[in-house]
Amino acid sequence: MAGTSRTFVIRLLLITTIWLVLALSLADMVGERLVNSTRHYVLRTLDRQGQATVDALKSEIQFQAFLTKMMANESSFRKLLTEPSATNLEEANGKLATLTTRQPVSMCYLMDRSGRVLASSNYDAPHSLVGHDYSFREYFEDALAGKTGISLHVGMTTRKRGLFVSCPVQVGDQIAGVLVTKNELSAFEEKLRNSQALVMVVDANGVILLSSQPRWEGRTLDPVGPEVRSTLRDTRRYGDYDLDWSGIWFPRGDSRARVHDQEYFFKAQPFTNVNWRLLAFSETYPVQHTQYLAIALGILLAIALGGVFLWVYQNHKYQTKLAQSEKLYRALYESSADAFLLMDPRDGVVDCNDMALQLVGFQDRVSIRNKLLHEFSPPCQPNGQDSRELEIQLIGETMLKGSGRFEWDLCRNDGTSIPTEVLLTRVDIDGKPILQVIMRDISERKRMEN
Repeated sequence: MAGTSRTFVIRLLLITTIWLVLALSLADMVGERLVNSTRHYVLRTLDRQGQATVDALKSEIQFQAFLTKMMANESSFRKLLTEPSATNLEEANGKLATLTTRQPVSMCYLMDRSGRVLASSNYDAPHSLVGHDYSFREYFEDALAGKTGISLHVGMTTRKRGLFVSCPVQVGDQIAGVLVTKNELSAFEEKLRNSQALVMVVDANGVILLSSQPRWEGRTLDPVGPEVRSTLRDTRRYGDYDLDWSGIWFPRGDSRARVHDQEYFFKAQPFTNVNWRLLAFSETYPVQHTQYLAIALGILLAIALGGVFLWVYQNHKYQTKLAQSEKLYRALYESSADAFLLMDPRDGVVDCNDMALQLVGFQDRVSIRNKLLHEFSPPCQPNGQDSRELEIQLIGETMLKGSGRFEWDLCRNDGTSIPTEVLLTRVDIDGKPILQVIMRDISERKRMEN
């Protein structure tokens, strides 16, 4: 009897041990898969969030560059550069002041070839830019070289950060001066902070110049010593920023960052044509929760399968949190002043924002879905070419080159023709080519040109 009891106990212990080992092994395997899947999902969400922010800022830059180029053709600026006089100066100052009130820029000014400001939109303000020498700025050198200069820095006179865009002012075949516009990006920054995203824009020197968190602005991404800080101040790009370390630590070879005692995932997105980076951050607690969940699942599997119900609850809670976060980041896309469409090259429109519906006069996304560009355009474009044939040609060029910019007339549902400027960009989503279409109504510009 005692032997049977001892055998039963031994068998029970053996079965229990085997079940415990199997349960813990299964929990470990499932847990590892869950952690990897969650980490992958968070990083993909960061990629989408970062790319949406980069695209939104690129749209701001492109629009400001377009305005600056258009303004550089103003005749009163060429007159002042070639025939300096009190009358021409008054006319140029007045034009700059008028343009500033009509356009989404806070300041614009005209410089001669030496870099001295001849006229400015704030010519009558206490801290007028007139007479200042900005020949040391890179955007001035770029414009003199015939290029569009783009710079994000703190102004020396206003002590405010802004996006500076410069264009050459040509008289005949010669560059006679430089026109500069400044946009303080207040509206963009407000949208960024309202989205509750954790993002920052870092320049080539590692200084944070734009961020959803005000405490990060004017700080360096990495710790710098007194000599480097002095060198940064000598660039005259950072105004009154203290250039202290942001407190963000990046372990090498990892996708994690630590801010003081808080750990984050991060992804970096480069900008094209400018030496900036956008960094997007997300807290790591979803992955940590998944790790704790895996441990709990293993323990509960050893005694019962009740841990399954806990996993379902926690996973649903986590997915809801991520869905809410993704909805907030989509606000940058939906609240844009430009019309955005995602279009399959063959099957037509896949998705769009409200501005796109408003521009073409459709009531809902169902009405525009699966339509190609020529289907809400007049039969022919202003150059006389058939809209369908021209669309096929432009899509083919974009698929090869990656992007393209052109003017295109749309036809609203009410029959109204609208001239637009279109930026067509190829993006690959899950290995499938999709066209990102950004359209801007240029009716006002056309009226000014005519």
